[in-house]
Amino acid sequence: MTIVRPVETKYGLLNGRDSIFLDTVSMGNRTNRLLLKGEFNGSLCSKPASEKWIPYELIFEWVIASKITELDIWESQASCCNETSFDEIIDSEWLKKIGSKKTSEHKHFIILTYDDVVEVICKSYNLALGKPHA
Repeated sequence: MTIVRPVETKYGLLNGRDSIFLDTVSMGNRTNRLLLKGEFNGSLCSKPASEKWIPYELIFEWVIASKITELDIWESQASCCNETSFDEIIDSEWLKKIGSKKTSEHKHFIILTYDDVVEVICKSYNLALGKPHA
């Protein structure tokens, strides 16, 4: 059975469609890294920030699969992850279908941004947060 585990950040859980804004997506050709850059809406975190916007860089390492889907299309196809915006999917069907490159260290993450859904299968991630601002 698939289990959705919200990812806790320094500012707690990221709640709702407006909590993550995505400005940049880049993937290293030979590095198996996926970089997402943008801002969190500090007022929609479970531990609200003193300022509204929190810059972030989210780097996924050892990526073996990723996909980006327009949010409104994705919502019509999936109903698992609509309360929080950054989740790990335990016992993921997609991860089960990945071939021989996956290891027991690989995990499935879903990031719901204002416009898009980013899904990633990777071994690890690093979340760097900038200085909150108005």
